[in-house]
Amino acid sequence: MGLVVGRAGFPRAHEIFEGNTQERKTLASMLDLLARRVGLAEGSTIVVDRGMAFAENIAELRWRKLHYIMAAGQKARDRLLAEFETVDGFAEVVRQPSPRNPGQKKSSVRVKAHPSDNETLILWISHERVAKDRAIRGKHEGRFLKDLAKVPARIQNGRLKNEVQIGGAIGRLKERYPRVARDHSLTFDAKTRQLKNEPD
Repeated sequence: MGLVVGRAGFPRAHEIFEGNTQERKTLASMLDLLARRVGLAEGSTIVVDRGMAFAENIAELRWRKLHYIMAAGQKARDRLLAEFETVDGFAEVVRQPSPRNPGQKKSSVRVKAHPSDNETLILWISHERVAKDRAIRGKHEGRFLKDLAKVPARIQNGRLKNEVQIGGAIGRLKERYPRVARDHSLTFDAKTRQLKNEPD
């Protein structure tokens, strides 16, 4: 769905686009349609989700001279982890609570210019989100370790006979639990037939 809002935040138009299509290939046609319906002046701001966070879409937005807000994909976030390790170089955006709700708690927002790509990185720190992510990660970690514990038993009872089968079982675990598996170094010792798990 595409939604156009004015400066005051009120909707001006919306459009339902066909589903079951690869998002990365639909941005240009979406922008064309929105331009025909409401106009798309240079300097307008486009907000897209990370399903569209690809180089060709960023190039399209820049070619049209549009500003954009885009959630980074996982690979991009992984590359930028070092940037976010400390708050050095970030400026905090002070967000005032609503006058009608003075006790309102605003999540912390910090921004930093990205020198190489002429972009601004936005680090959004939400304590509520941190707690939620920890709970989700804890659940995935528990499932990963439970499934991992079954592999040595399959080795011992002969269901996994050789290194290729064992490597395949480990690979499937890594595919099923990519977020937590990357924090574990799994190695198989062919001599002792032991599977070793070393958390990183």
